[in-house]
Amino acid sequence: MQRWAQSLIWLLLAGCAGRGAPTTEAVPSSIVDLDQRRPGDVRQQRALTLDNGLEVLLVSDANLQESSAALVVKAGSLEDPVDHLGMAHFLEHMLFLGTEKYPDESEYGAYLRGNGGYANAYTSSEHTNYFLEVNHEAYEGAIDRFAQFFIAPLFTAEFVEREMNAVESEHAKNLQNDAWRSMQVLRVLHRDGHARQKFSTGNAETLAGLTRDDMVAFYERTYSANLMNLVLMSNAPLDQLETWARDKFSPIENRELTTPSYSSDIFPDELPQRIELVPVGDRRALRIQFSVPSTIDRWATHPGRILGSLIGHEGEGSLLSALKREGLANALGAGQSSESYRGIFEISMELTEAGRADVERVIELVFGYLALLREEGLSERYFREQQIIGDLDYYFRDHPKGGDGASYLSSWIRHYPALEVERRIHTISTYDPKEFATLVDLLRPDNMRTLLVSPDVKTDKVEPFYGAAYSVQPWPDATVARWNKTTPVDGMHLPPENPFLPSDVSLLENDPKQGPYLLIDDDRGAVWFEQDRRFKLPRAQVLLTLVTPTVNASPRNRLIAELYVRAIQEGLNEWAYLVREAGLGLGLSSRRRGIQLTATGYAQRIPTLLAEAGSKLKDVVIDETTFAILKDELAREYANNELDLAVRQGFYDMNVLLDPAAIHRDDYQDLVSEITLEDIKAFAETVYDRAAVEGAAYGNLEPSALESSIDAFLTALETKPLPADERPAPNGYTLQLPKGETTLVLENGTDNHAWIYHLQFGERAPRTEALLRLGANYLAAPFFSELRTRQQLGYIVGSTPTLTRSGVGMTFYLQSGQYNAETLADRATTFLDKALPELRNLDDDAFAKLKQAVTDTLKQEEADIGERLQTVRYEGLELEGAFDWDERVAAEVATITRDELADAFVNAHSKKGQTLAMFIDAKGATPSQSK
Repeated sequence: MQRWAQSLIWLLLAGCAGRGAPTTEAVPSSIVDLDQRRPGDVRQQRALTLDNGLEVLLVSDANLQESSAALVVKAGSLEDPVDHLGMAHFLEHMLFLGTEKYPDESEYGAYLRGNGGYANAYTSSEHTNYFLEVNHEAYEGAIDRFAQFFIAPLFTAEFVEREMNAVESEHAKNLQNDAWRSMQVLRVLHRDGHARQKFSTGNAETLAGLTRDDMVAFYERTYSANLMNLVLMSNAPLDQLETWARDKFSPIENRELTTPSYSSDIFPDELPQRIELVPVGDRRALRIQFSVPSTIDRWATHPGRILGSLIGHEGEGSLLSALKREGLANALGAGQSSESYRGIFEISMELTEAGRADVERVIELVFGYLALLREEGLSERYFREQQIIGDLDYYFRDHPKGGDGASYLSSWIRHYPALEVERRIHTISTYDPKEFATLVDLLRPDNMRTLLVSPDVKTDKVEPFYGAAYSVQPWPDATVARWNKTTPVDGMHLPPENPFLPSDVSLLENDPKQGPYLLIDDDRGAVWFEQDRRFKLPRAQVLLTLVTPTVNASPRNRLIAELYVRAIQEGLNEWAYLVREAGLGLGLSSRRRGIQLTATGYAQRIPTLLAEAGSKLKDVVIDETTFAILKDELAREYANNELDLAVRQGFYDMNVLLDPAAIHRDDYQDLVSEITLEDIKAFAETVYDRAAVEGAAYGNLEPSALESSIDAFLTALETKPLPADERPAPNGYTLQLPKGETTLVLENGTDNHAWIYHLQFGERAPRTEALLRLGANYLAAPFFSELRTRQQLGYIVGSTPTLTRSGVGMTFYLQSGQYNAETLADRATTFLDKALPELRNLDDDAFAKLKQAVTDTLKQEEADIGERLQTVRYEGLELEGAFDWDERVAAEVATITRDELADAFVNAHSKKGQTLAMFIDAKGATPSQSK
């Protein structure tokens, strides 16, 4: 056992080092152990400020598999001019379309995709965040191109109108999204004149008449080096990163702008406010919001986080438990979001029919729990548990990585010193019950607004940008008076002590066996295992499938399996919540081949968790009322699927079509009302009678202890072995399409059209996969640039390789709110007809770089324990132990010629190829004509 790790936990659990007594004085910001570098952690950081005022965080980490960068501008949609709403978002789009040094509008994206990377950006209310990810070898070129966004963007006049179409397409994609509709209605109902009322994304109407001069003026008014934060992350040394930062980003102009500020009065005076909204889908949801001070600067105490953990607790005595006992809600969340000037504390829940019918009672229970918190206050014991959780999360965190990781860090260094960001996000150093009580006191009726989302509400207003029907009125005085006198109901109490917190985070001695191997390989089944040597964390993940033909025996069984999983999860929820809070996870899901169990988190508890799980999976403990709620929830989910993104609906249908053993949800979703609780209990009693266990495990686990826990799991389930010849076919077998084009025309429930085009290349083999990867890498950038950027066909445009156990393929997809599926097909096919033969004409340098990019991707190691587990599972089970597969593919990449590559794609796309074209028409549109 490594003493540093053991002493960390004992210090935390004992509450020593100044943490034992209540105090409002700041406890020292760290226990010594938190400042020690954990084994295997080689990350180095440096913070600096360039002469132009740009603040920079440099991160050097030899374990990174890709380099990344992000730049945040401290100006967002709140700065939009009232006559051009969406300006900040539109500016974000325009910066990608050429600079003085790199004028080609598609060059940046093509460079990144050609080097295994990508770029993206988002516009928030107070900042705009740009980020990228790319192979290490191309990093300098990538950030050189990136920096020019902020030095000399072109704002080419001819692209202004064209890119408005992109913003309009993005807006059209969101029109039937209830989250966007709700957000906009809540925006409108902020205090009159406040910047929060603005329509943030913009559309063709709000941006109409916008000129290049307008764009330049807005850019110069809001973009300045002194209002920017930059993050560079790579495997390069810190000195090299600093050189690049100074050389490439120092030319950004410092206009000496001041950080925008806004009024803290965000809600109207007429509170409490009752807002009701008609959703597009079949949803019943309640959101309760309170205006509170921003807690961004309260990093030592994190009062909003602690309060959210208490109100959102799902264990015994919780608010959710009280709501469930009365059949009013089936899910609840709570937490605080903060801007620089103000925060909103929100309690949100999914309501049952009974909850929808008695919203006043739901809110009464909320205020009952708040009354409990006022009476009891923040206990030192609960604070210490949250402190332990925060310290463990900080010390054993997965470091941010890739484009998303750089984006995350850059968004936080707006608020915290760059080298303190992660510590301040995760850890809690100060016990301050008075500050907690002050925050709780703000959660009262006269500081509240509620949003009820339900199909049956009465409305008298329409939000103009999304067409959302809503109403707003005050809550009755008598109701408010009752809420003000609410007391806790019987059974409500603060969370019990959590017994699942780890007490041992030491690392095991190395397993003598290196690399993945079969821990179980007999009549029980097959389980691959690898002990962690790379990440050196006291964590692990286990994924097991109880393989049985029962689940997929019929559409009805497929449905029963889904309801069974939900029934078990519901019955275990109070127990499982404490497990989750302690950094563990126990998941259950139904799969085509059986019931899948996942166990994740601190390794010490995982074998016990697995062993105990077996005794719980056959015991359905919920009652008829709860089961009726679960059925209603599932039925509404199925009904709402037709409102999902058109392209996502198409991919679901394609995947079912190509899986010979899949059962489409259309075959069972109408059977929900017929299933009884007795059906579920009978299923639970028999589903594991004969089963095989298949899966994988990775992490800080002792193999014999893991095997014993799996045996205990199977014993508790009373499982007898299922012979190999009776097991369902393994995953990954793909239906081979007939030669020629197979056409499928579908209608979806949205006002968007989509087209999906799938090419099959035949059986999976290293050379076939190498060809596919080369072509996919090359085509991604021009396909996107031509059809999304130049032709503006829609906001969702892309291509992706498809790799299964038995075959490989290539899929292209587009979604549009403006063009029908036939037009999308015509434009995309025209592009492919021209682009695929041009693979023969790649020059030597471009082809060499393409091969290098693919090879680099194949050689990348997994970034965390979860990724490594999936590799062990996939290559162990689906590739039958071929753990050298990527090396074999890389070897084939080196010998492929341009003619061979072009032939493979041209032939797959030809009339003799095996292709599937899916036309997904908007609801009510004239059906596409099968070709």
